[in-house]
Amino acid sequence: MTVKNKLLDFLNDQRFRWISSLILLLGFFIGGLQDKNYEFSFSVIEGMFPAFLYSCVMLGPIYRRRKLYRFIYRRALNICGSKTKVFLYIFFGLHGKLLGINVTHKSKFKWAIIIISYIVFVGWTIQSEMPFVLKLVIVVIATYRLLVSINS
Repeated sequence: MTVKNKLLDFLNDQRFRWISSLILLLGFFIGGLQDKNYEFSFSVIEGMFPAFLYSCVMLGPIYRRRKLYRFIYRRALNICGSKTKVFLYIFFGLHGKLLGINVTHKSKFKWAIIIISYIVFVGWTIQSEMPFVLKLVIVVIATYRLLVSINS
């Protein structure tokens, strides 16, 4: 495994930790609102406490490595020239393009599995009897995962 691959794995790990923590917090928040009939109260925040604990544990290593992330961010900012472009590259998982590292291409079989699984999952979600807000969140997450898998 080369240094470039380790760097890509490192940045993917950072993105996974941030996004999984945000998704979990959002899920607990929506669940708390549904329990209280969509009226915001202090008990909704209390219901989010397990998600806060998870986020603290998951985001701890990111805080410890903040100098390394700052160095990578400055390097990416010098390459791209725009903070918005750097944010979008990081958000969509385009770390290879961000740092100028070539990423291997996927075969047609992998492309077919990615697209078919997305269509089946989104179709199943729309057909199921879940609340509309939860369906919307799941479809947005699935679309995000599709974009990340296509671009990585």
